[in-house]
Amino acid sequence: MTVLRLILGDQLSHQIASLRDINIDTDIVLMAEVSAEVTYVKHHKRKIAFLFAAMRHFAEELRCAGTKVIYHRLDDQNNGGSLESELKQVIASRKISKLVVTMPGEYRLMETMRSWQSTLDVAVELREDDRFLCSLDKFNKWADGRRQLRMDFFYRDMRRDHNVLMDGGYLASKPYAAGGAYINRMSNYCKHCHYKVSQKNGVTACPFNYLYWDFLIRNRSKLKDNARLGMMYRGLDRMDASKIAAIQHDADRFLTMLPKGVMSR
Repeated sequence: MTVLRLILGDQLSHQIASLRDINIDTDIVLMAEVSAEVTYVKHHKRKIAFLFAAMRHFAEELRCAGTKVIYHRLDDQNNGGSLESELKQVIASRKISKLVVTMPGEYRLMETMRSWQSTLDVAVELREDDRFLCSLDKFNKWADGRRQLRMDFFYRDMRRDHNVLMDGGYLASKPYAAGGAYINRMSNYCKHCHYKVSQKNGVTACPFNYLYWDFLIRNRSKLKDNARLGMMYRGLDRMDASKIAAIQHDADRFLTMLPKGVMSR
C-alpha cells in the first residue's frame, strides 16, 4: 500500500517531518496550487507567483531525487480549488493506506486537517513541525495559567532555555513602528532617499511620517491602553481635525499606490 505525503507551500524542505522516512519506491508526494489557500486573505500577486514558482522548483528537486510527485497547478482542468478536494482525487484514484502531513503554521488550516481523518476516509498522521525551537506542547505548558500572553516574556524564557541573545532586553511590549525622524536618527537609510524626512505631509514627505500616525489612528482601540504608547496618543489628541485628515489622506494615497509599484516623486 502507498503512503501519500502532502507538502505545503511553506514546507519546501527535504528535512521536513513528513518526508523524513519516505520510501521513494512506494510513497507519493502531493503538492497542489489551490485557490483556497491564496484567497482566504489578500496576498500580493507577486508573492503568489514566487510561492508557486518555489513549489514547482521543489517538486522538480524531489523528482530528480527519485521521488514520485503528483503536482497540480492552479490552472489544471481538474484542480478542485482546495487541498481537501485535491487529496480526495488522489486517494480515490490510488491505493492510499495513509496520509502523512506536517502540521501547518496556521490555526485555520490546522482545524481543517484535524477533520480529514473522517472526511477523507483514510488514516491521517499529523506530524509536528520540528523546525521550530518551541513545540506546541511546550508553548501550551508555558501559556497555561498566565494572565497575559506577552511575547517578551516568552522570548526571555526561550533565550534562557537555548542560551542565546541573553542581553536582558524586552521585545514586543509595543509595536515596532517608527516615523522618519527615528529612522533617520538610527540609520543611514534617509541619506540618499528622495523623500524629505523633515516634511510631515504631502507627496514629497517621508511616508513613514504619516504612515506611523495613521497606524496609531487605525489601531487605537487595540493600543490605547498600552502604557508605552501613552505619550504618542496624547500627541495625537493634540492634533486638529485638518492635520489628522491630511495624515489619513496621505496614507491612503501611498497604500493605494504601493501594490502597483508606483510611488510619488
